[in-house]
Amino acid sequence: MKLFRCCRWFTLILIATPLILVADPGSGGQNKNVFASLDADNNGQISRQEMLAAQSKRFHSMDVDDNDKLSRDEFRQAMAKRYGDPDQMSPRQRKKIGNRIDAWFKHIDQDGDGNVTLSEYQKAMSVYFDRLDTNDDGRLTSQELKKALQSPKKK
Repeated sequence: MKLFRCCRWFTLILIATPLILVADPGSGGQNKNVFASLDADNNGQISRQEMLAAQSKRFHSMDVDDNDKLSRDEFRQAMAKRYGDPDQMSPRQRKKIGNRIDAWFKHIDQDGDGNVTLSEYQKAMSVYFDRLDTNDDGRLTSQELKKALQSPKKK
């Protein structure tokens, strides 16, 4: 679970934000109410099924060649958009973000074949859904997400 600890914010960006992950890539990740867009039944909670549907939608939007798998390049391009324009970043920032994206890709690519399938993608994301679902009811509330995104207290 070292990956979760060392990349907490990056990981939360990836799961608390298939919330962000399912936002339209052209929006720059600034969807006004992503939570509401994932809450398909408008009950104020995001169920595991709603999250899986959102992850599937996002996966297919990243799969630009429609071969039902994400190459490292497809994944890198899609994730890099979440951080803004690389041309506006320092070389150090670009490298740091690139390293995080590459580490996350390697973590998701469970069979090590250099591609991520929908199954691998959803399996990796489900772990974080479970971590965010603090009351273990199979649903995420806005309160659970807000709590997860709060800055960790320094010891």
